Amino acid sequence: MIAFLLKILQFIITRGKQGKKFYRKGCSIGIGGPDGSGKTTLAENLYNEISSVFYVKRMSFGRLTPIDNKKSKTKKLNTTYKIKKIGASVLRLCISFKMLFYKFMNNIIITDRYYNFNGPGMDSFKLNDGKLFSQIESYFYAKIPKIDIMFVIKVPLNLAISRNDERNKNGKETVEEIIERYNEFEKVTYYSKRTFVIKNEGSVNQGIERILNELY
Repeated sequence: MIAFLLKILQFIITRGKQGKKFYRKGCSIGIGGPDGSGKTTLAENLYNEISSVFYVKRMSFGRLTPIDNKKSKTKKLNTTYKIKKIGASVLRLCISFKMLFYKFMNNIIITDRYYNFNGPGMDSFKLNDGKLFSQIESYFYAKIPKIDIMFVIKVPLNLAISRNDERNKNGKETVEEIIERYNEFEKVTYYSKRTFVIKNEGSVNQGIERILNELY
C-alpha cells in the first residue's frame, strides 16, 4: 500500500515526466565546515552534478541573523534572544521533517550545515541554563532526526582566511572571527548516521568525487 501511494505521489510531483531517476530509498546529505572551507560552493556544484540524473532538493538548515546577547544586559533583550533561539529550533525541526518527506519520495537532499551538538553559530542549541526557555529549545532539537550522511569539509586555517577575504557578502566575518570559529569547528559532532571528512584544499571536484563514491 505504501509503495503504491509512493508511486502516485511521484507521478503527481513529476507530472508523469520521464528522464530523471529516483534514488533508491532516498538519501539526505549534509555539508558542514568552518567559514572559508568551501562548503557552499561544494554544495552548489554537487547539486549541479547530480540533479541532471536524480531528483534532488537543495535546502539550507535555517540560518538566521543572530541577536548578540552580550551587547546588553536588559531583561527585554535576554528574552528576545531566547525566543529567537527557540524560533530557530522550531524552524530547523520543520526543515528536517521536510527533508524526511523528500527522502520518502526517493529524492537526494543536499543541505548546507546540519544540527550539531557542540558547534559554533546557530546550528546547535544555545540555551543551557536548564530553565523553561532552555527546556523548550532542547525539546524541539531532540525531535530532529539524524541526517544520513554528513560530509565535514576540512581546510588549513590560512586557506580558510584567504577564501573568506575573497567572498563578497554583507557582514563578512573578520579574521579574528574566522580563527575563533575555525577552532570551534574542530570539536563539532554532527547528528548523523555516517560522517566523512573531506580535505578541500584543491579543486572542488575532489570533494564531489568523494561524495559521489559514497552515493554510487
